[in-house]
Amino acid sequence: MVSGVRKSYAASVQEVMGVYNLVDKMEKFDRLALSMLRSKFGTAVAARSLSR
Repeated sequence: MVSGVRKSYAASVQEVMGVYNLVDKMEKFDRLALSMLRSKFGTAVAARSLSR
């Protein structure tokens, strides 16, 4: 009984950690993509906002 509960608890903890790691990776990727987009389009956007 106790070992089964402990196993399911460990599995749920692993699941949560997996989701957390996935979210963390996605956030890092988003940040990287955003910085890349900003560096790529930053000059164009700045020029456009200045010309307005």
